[in-house]
Amino acid sequence: MSLFHRVSLDPLEKEWLKSCAVGNMAAQRRLLAQEPGLVLKKDFITFTALHWAAKHGREDAVDMMLHSGADVNVRSGYTALHLASIHGHQDVVQTLINTHNAKTSIRDYHGKMAVQYWSGSTDVFDKPESQSGGRCVRRRRTQRYALPSLLLSRSRSQGQLNLEFRTPPQSCSHDALDLHV
Repeated sequence: MSLFHRVSLDPLEKEWLKSCAVGNMAAQRRLLAQEPGLVLKKDFITFTALHWAAKHGREDAVDMMLHSGADVNVRSGYTALHLASIHGHQDVVQTLINTHNAKTSIRDYHGKMAVQYWSGSTDVFDKPESQSGGRCVRRRRTQRYALPSLLLSRSRSQGQLNLEFRTPPQSCSHDALDLHV
């Protein structure tokens, strides 16, 4: 007896998953028009059509899936953003984040965020700051912290080490540490 039970798929579902795995957009469009609920179906690995499109770098398929009701942050071990990052598809990463508001803070089952798989510049994970035409634009806040100066001195006569922390005066120039919140 096998540990893996054979599960028969509906023929439409089988064709859908197959077309998603190979990136056949014409078949995907035809099948979605026939049955819109297919966009939410998962294969045996638990990938959705969105996952397959992100993995293969198919920006057009990613857009189609998301406009057809797919959840941009659905997780099957990985999100679509994780898969696009792992496979180095910068345009898909940018589309997921900038156009479809994919969450960059979601961790996969290994505890990693998508940016941790990215081998290029992590700037692609930053949303561009757009001009607010009456809308609320979320920006990073920068807080500056002055680093204290440290004075280490040794007294030869008494054989002691003295350690002093000093806050630099506001008027002098000093090193600063920028923290982005």
